Amino acid sequence: MIRRNQTGLSELDVYALYDSMERENIMLSFKGPLSEELIHSILEVVEHRLEGLEADSKTKKRVYHVLVECLQNLYHHGKNGDVEEEAIIVMVVGNEDTYSVITGNVVDT
Repeated sequence: MIRRNQTGLSELDVYALYDSMERENIMLSFKGPLSEELIHSILEVVEHRLEGLEADSKTKKRVYHVLVECLQNLYHHGKNGDVEEEAIIVMVVGNEDTYSVITGNVVDT
């Protein structure tokens, strides 16, 4: 997905990256500072993507509510005052059988 061009500079093949994410069923991937507006946007994107899957509504609701809880925890407990360290990672991966909500943030030692 990342290759060197003739000058030695890296080139990102966005289409290959997108195809890879689709094959791996990555519904959302984000890294950066978290805000209330971003939380709403993330939830809207994931809700829309969940609607397109054939999983039962109970499973979809569970995934959505786990994501809400994770985002709230990151928002309320992930701030250290340093913008660079406030960056969080959120990834939602899933299909009809299995879902993963993966989150991460910097914590003080």
